[in-house]
This record gives sequence, structure tokens and C-alpha cells, in this order.
Amino acid sequence: MSIGKYPFLLFFFCCALRLHLKAQHSETLFDSRLKMFVYDFVEKPPTFPGGEEALAKYLSKTLRYPKGDDYYQGTIQLSFVIDTAGNVIDKCILDKAESAYSPLDKEGIRVLDIMPKWIPGKHNGRKVAVRYHVPLRVCLQE
Repeated sequence: MSIGKYPFLLFFFCCALRLHLKAQHSETLFDSRLKMFVYDFVEKPPTFPGGEEALAKYLSKTLRYPKGDDYYQGTIQLSFVIDTAGNVIDKCILDKAESAYSPLDKEGIRVLDIMPKWIPGKHNGRKVAVRYHVPLRVCLQE
């Protein structure tokens, strides 16, 4: 069911794109599942090619509102790791089991799956893997 003729999406980045900070200092954790160290905070965070504006444009152009989710409005908490080569890995919806993903959550993961490589983050002069969280606000308009 559709609202009006065509549902349109508006995407808002809460505080733009932000690096999720779990600590005030650079703390790295070994992720046994990924078999690598993953930082939560670094001196130079990873960057999407073209910057935050290009990322916003990519998301609004690539994300398609799934049929059957016409009335969903809210925030999707995308979470992923940018590895030392700039690849987007370990994609998920924050604090949600994969079995509980809505069609819109799955679409968010699809968009991450086809996302181009990033410029990797750096810490102490070397490339490091960094966890990113992107709160994506979705609103429908007629």
C-alpha cells in the first residue's frame, strides 16, 4: 500500500555521519570473529570517497524503499567496519538480530553490500580497521 502517488524518502544523518565513540581514548579491541583488531576511535577516521556529502548522495540514490513497508518511519542504525583496505565488512543493524530485520533493514544492508571502497582510517600513522555507525533517519512524504 502506498501513501499518495509515490512515497519519497528523506534521509537525515543524525549529527551528519559520525564515528561511534565507546571510549574517550583510542581503544582497540580484538574481534575474534573477524580475526583482526577493530578501533572505535582513531586519529583519522575512514572517509567515503568524496566525503560526507557524497555518502549522503550515494545513500539517497541507492536505497530503495521496499514494498510493504509504506508506513515505516524511524531510524535504521547501520553498523559496519572499514578494514585496512577500505572494504566495508561486518555489516549489520545495531542491536538487532538478523532474523528480526525488517525489509527496510535488509535494504540498508544491501546498500552497504554494494558500497564502494572507503579511504581507510589511520592511527599512529598506520591504516587500521574502524567500526562505523550511521544512524539513517527515514521519513515518508507525499
